Amino acid sequence: MQMQIERNYREKARLEKFKVNDKYGLPTIVDYAFGSISPSTLRYIKILSDLSQFNLEDIDIVEIGGGYGGQYTVLRQYAKPKSYTFVDLPEVLKLQKKYIEKNNLDDIELHFYDSDNLPSCTCDLVISNYAISECDTEIQDIYISKIIKNSKRGYMIHNKFRGYDIDTFIDLSTKKVQITDEKPQTNLHGKNSLLTW
Repeated sequence: MQMQIERNYREKARLEKFKVNDKYGLPTIVDYAFGSISPSTLRYIKILSDLSQFNLEDIDIVEIGGGYGGQYTVLRQYAKPKSYTFVDLPEVLKLQKKYIEKNNLDDIELHFYDSDNLPSCTCDLVISNYAISECDTEIQDIYISKIIKNSKRGYMIHNKFRGYDIDTFIDLSTKKVQITDEKPQTNLHGKNSLLTW
């Protein structure tokens, strides 16, 4: 992962911009050959490197399970989407809003929904780093019908934790999905898969 990040974001100025994600919350900072940064931010940069296969400018993005807002924060150092929708638990949505406001990244159209209040979302890209594969099938059904079926493109890391197996998930999503192994693997107990379309 370090070599891929060095290859894609060599310019020190760009790497420095990503460190905005380490500004709050007292993350653990690690010294790497290319600089000091938190492992979480490093992971988000790696995912951004994967996402750069898509056009990220002026598009509608939905992130299922956005955590504290780290992927969004790192992505915004690279691109400015038209809108970004977070889908998560109500308590987590409050954290995302606060984190984004503290980083002054609330200058685009932002939406925050939990599964109980989720409208049908049409988007150019849906992202989920593990979250959707950690939901029960009833929640996955909501995300599939209201988001995934309406998305043009997708990037999902599936950790086979619960819910539908990958084949059933793909069949229900009605997408032509490419499945590859996650690289590098972040699951110590098995293989994660990367689903893209």
